[in-house]
Amino acid sequence: MTDVILWLQGEIPKGSRLGVPYVAGKDKVAACAKHFVADGGTTLGIDENNTVANRHELLSIQGVSTVMVSYSSWNG
Repeated sequence: MTDVILWLQGEIPKGSRLGVPYVAGKDKVAACAKHFVADGGTTLGIDENNTVANRHELLSIQGVSTVMVSYSSWNG
């Protein structure tokens, strides 16, 4: 689920799809997913393990503009 904190990221353009990452400029902020790819959804909850998800599931859950990588694997 993606939540938008008003005014930190800039005004979202009218007609934009809700939940789509947007940053208005250099004086604004964007969300960063730490330990990407899907470290919180690994098989059996094992740290740095494999996450099983299709591309749509992976991208629609995250809803961020930037990522910090992890040692986990995706469909590996």
